[in-house]
Amino acid sequence: MPKNETLEEIKIPENIDFEISKEYDFTHLCKYLKDCKIIIEQYNQRKDPIKLAPLQNQINVLNTQISNLSNEKQILLNKKTILKINSTPSLLKNNI
Repeated sequence: MPKNETLEEIKIPENIDFEISKEYDFTHLCKYLKDCKIIIEQYNQRKDPIKLAPLQNQINVLNTQISNLSNEKQILLNKKTILKINSTPSLLKNNI
């Protein structure tokens, strides 16, 4: 491979016949690995909802806290506005 050529640029023919020595031939494991994959996926399908429930509860609690804090912030902003209005001398008071 020339130095200026990257691996992606090299054209590899698709119809190459090659033989793998028995020492490196692991095709006998394919069926076993497929079965293991199916078992793991089924296990995860059963366990995911169990693991997900506490996280969903925690998310709901945090969302409630965010909502409560937002409401409290709005109430405090309203009180602040009312206090500013009451503490500033109004034009009507000065004219009386």
